Amino acid sequence: MAFGLFATNVNSQEIKTDSITRANDSIKKVEFAKMEKERLEALKNQEKAKKEAEKEAQKAEKQAKEQQKDFFEKFANCIREVNEKYHVNYKLALQTNATLLSDAYVNVLEKNTDLLSERIISISIDGPKEINDMTRHSVNGKSAYQEIFNAIERVRNSKLAFSTISVVAEHNVNRAEEIFKYMQSINSNLCKFVPCYNFDHQGNTELYGIRPMQ
Repeated sequence: MAFGLFATNVNSQEIKTDSITRANDSIKKVEFAKMEKERLEALKNQEKAKKEAEKEAQKAEKQAKEQQKDFFEKFANCIREVNEKYHVNYKLALQTNATLLSDAYVNVLEKNTDLLSERIISISIDGPKEINDMTRHSVNGKSAYQEIFNAIERVRNSKLAFSTISVVAEHNVNRAEEIFKYMQSINSNLCKFVPCYNFDHQGNTELYGIRPMQ
């Protein structure tokens, strides 16, 4: 009889333990579901905030470009007034890294070709992507090559022409033929090359510097 009572007590304890375990599991599931909901809500809010920030950044960039375009148009009109008033013939010479040479800018330049010397825009590029990426980066530190190449395409598809200017330095001094052929491939009207004679006060070459005999 004592044995039977003992067995019954054990079974009751097991049932009680099992009930507690299941209750704890249910609580954990509820807590996990709550935490997961909060996590997903936080991610949703982060994504929303990111999109809003990107939208604001695009808006600010658009406004900045409009202001720059307005400035250029006012500047061009000022030159025309000076030319007419003083019987001179001032022209514009544009040298750019082309990273901000948008469609809007190209359109403005097309409208003012009478002031643009030989309708040529001079674009800074040191060669094909591999070479250009060694020294020319965008403000975020990444490659600027695609931005430059896209701008070149915009110019090529417009009424304008372009020339190129390349810095000859340690990173590309031994690849002259490759660079020249690349400039030919993108139909540059004129290729200009500027040596980087970068020396310290003792005559030693510094960053990317080369010597005249190189």
